[in-house]
Amino acid sequence: MKTEKRFIKHFFVFGAILMFFCLIISNDARALGVTLNGKTKFAGIPAGIIRDIEVVGDAVYIASENGVFKYLGGQSERVSYGSTLSTRGTVSDLYFDGKETLWIVEFGVGVYKFNVGTGLAESFHHESKWPKYAWKIGVLEHYVVVSLISGIIVVDIATGELQSWASNVGVGNVERVLSLSVSKSGLVFLASKDGLVIVDPDRKVSELIAVDNSLTALSSVDAVSAYDSIVHIGGKEGVYAWDMSTNEKRFYPFKIPSSSSSISDVYVSELGRLYVAAGGLFEIKEGRIIKPDFMSPLITSDGIKSIVKIAELPSGELLIASSQLGLVSISHSHEAINLVHQNGQVFRKNIKSFGTSSDFGYAVGTRDQDFLIDLKTGEVKPFSFWENNSCIDELLNEISAEFTNTVSGYDFCSSEYSHITSNSVSHSYVYHDSGENAFYNIIDRGVIVDKIPAPQNMITSVLTASGEIAGFDTNSYFHIQMSKFNWKSISPDEGNWVGLTCLIELENTFLLCTSGQGIKSINKRTGEIASSSLLEDTGARFIRGALLSTNDNLWFLSNMGLFVVTSDGNLISFNENDGIFDTDFEYRGIQELGDRIIVLGDKYSYVISEKKAILAMKAKENIKSRVVFTRIDWAAKDSKSHKMLQTTGGLSNPIMLESDFDAFAVDFRTNSFSENETQKLEYRILGIDDEWSVHPQSQAFLTLSDLRSGSYEFQARVMGAGNPISTLAFEVKPPIYFQRCFLDLYHYYFKSHYRIQAQLSEQGMGLL
Repeated sequence: MKTEKRFIKHFFVFGAILMFFCLIISNDARALGVTLNGKTKFAGIPAGIIRDIEVVGDAVYIASENGVFKYLGGQSERVSYGSTLSTRGTVSDLYFDGKETLWIVEFGVGVYKFNVGTGLAESFHHESKWPKYAWKIGVLEHYVVVSLISGIIVVDIATGELQSWASNVGVGNVERVLSLSVSKSGLVFLASKDGLVIVDPDRKVSELIAVDNSLTALSSVDAVSAYDSIVHIGGKEGVYAWDMSTNEKRFYPFKIPSSSSSISDVYVSELGRLYVAAGGLFEIKEGRIIKPDFMSPLITSDGIKSIVKIAELPSGELLIASSQLGLVSISHSHEAINLVHQNGQVFRKNIKSFGTSSDFGYAVGTRDQDFLIDLKTGEVKPFSFWENNSCIDELLNEISAEFTNTVSGYDFCSSEYSHITSNSVSHSYVYHDSGENAFYNIIDRGVIVDKIPAPQNMITSVLTASGEIAGFDTNSYFHIQMSKFNWKSISPDEGNWVGLTCLIELENTFLLCTSGQGIKSINKRTGEIASSSLLEDTGARFIRGALLSTNDNLWFLSNMGLFVVTSDGNLISFNENDGIFDTDFEYRGIQELGDRIIVLGDKYSYVISEKKAILAMKAKENIKSRVVFTRIDWAAKDSKSHKMLQTTGGLSNPIMLESDFDAFAVDFRTNSFSENETQKLEYRILGIDDEWSVHPQSQAFLTLSDLRSGSYEFQARVMGAGNPISTLAFEVKPPIYFQRCFLDLYHYYFKSHYRIQAQLSEQGMGLL
């Protein structure tokens, strides 16, 4: 606040400044009861059916039932291009020419050219009849290739003349032309009911590759996508990959033929992964088209049937358009996470137990039922395990059988306190509390060989590196074994904690999770109790549980979210943009099962591929957000206004403002699609104040007036280590009577006047 006051005071010396900061409102779509970061409204208007998306730099343009919208950095606005309410049709296609023009096709109305830099638009050959019936468009240097649904035309861009050499694929010769793709080589591919249409403008040739002759695995061609030399040709039965350089074709069928609708898009990511939009989202792997093995069931459920378009953001996030989900981004961290689900619906029951068996695989159990779990997808299926006990783990089942022999009617796995401190089948420490006394039973090869007296009501414990047992009880007393018969205990008052929820052994310390005091550490050598600094900058005080994985990563559940301290010391936080939709979690709700981490959230349960998730989150840290200047306006006293639209890297030359300029306004925001809600901006104006000021949102609007003449540079950046600075230079000209040309004229006048006066003086002296 002190910096901000000094900043404003400094401005009052030189002039006046007005700042208006706009808040960002994000719209969420709900699918299957889970909140996705899906955008279903743009500029406050419901999108309705989304038919196309086009990524242009940092911006995403959306073609929907209710118009064309531009989305950038958490803000959306309606694109004005000439269509009116009285002539409104269906926006069926967007095509960016790679330079500055976004072509907009509004079926039933016409074709428009929208300049993304200036915001100006014009109708394309509105005097002709064909633009009204255009559905898809491909733009080349000299020609425009147009799908009219029931035919194809090729139009000369300059003259608007229809090219007769393409008449063989004209109206009536091909049907249901709904997809179009332009290759880098200049060939245009179109999908039709009858087959694949290839338009070669250089050779002035158009041809139909019939389904019956060359694409026999398909009943029709519904979608086409060109990537380098390979053309992907999709139909209800699958996708052909046709390498045009070698003329080789390969067919990829659907793993489950009846699982898809007609293909609407095939997309090749920057990493070379093949995605297919066929109602739901699919991926081509191992020779087949399958549902992705991530974010199940959110994007894999049979209930999702409206994904029509796939794109990719500069950050590497996958962008999918769906009328059900909205506009959704899928990050690399999403690809490491699945939600526990059953029959295509998220699993909402509380998981109480975990198990593994050489006979059955991996299992989870609720209070009333047991399930097998597929760790690859997160899907659970009801299953009956061993009879006469509640165990779902093979080792625990063997231990339970031994206890049944020695303690009549005792079900080990149903006890609140029963737990095991070693996973060795041959040698285990098993806790048993009879209600009157408690023991750790040492089991060697299935036989109880010894007993160690222990504190009662122990709910978790570990076998330490030095061989002792340590744990805590339901009253939050910490206990550590000093000898076979003696224990040292630390009470909550002594430890200054409330509600212990986890115990982790590190090399030199024990970590204890608390409910309100964060993480406590106990020095093994000295016994000193202190507050751990592991999560001190996160605000997390209520720690629900923790896990030290076999990969030496420390996972923490808290009421502030999910955190992991990696083996190399990095602190990572997961949120809904990364695939974790809970901000609070179950007590002790984390377990390592196989090569996955199971996390029990307050609402949902997650299956996380640890290695993949951490790699993705580290890669995310290297993606730097930057500020984009989305609008620059200024006006002179004569009310003549100037406007510039989106720029990311600043301008090559400073903006020149007249000395009597009325106002200079800059709209700036982050370029991040998915992280904008958590980002803040920093800004300063060199020439006025060198100190950075912080704005608590990711978008801001700044207006300046009454600045004295001179050179200035507005700088802004997204808060965060390494984020680049965006600059905007501008100059305020001095008043005309201080400008160089006026001074030169004044100097010339002064010298001339002085010379005349000198001549008159000389003449006067001569007369004397």
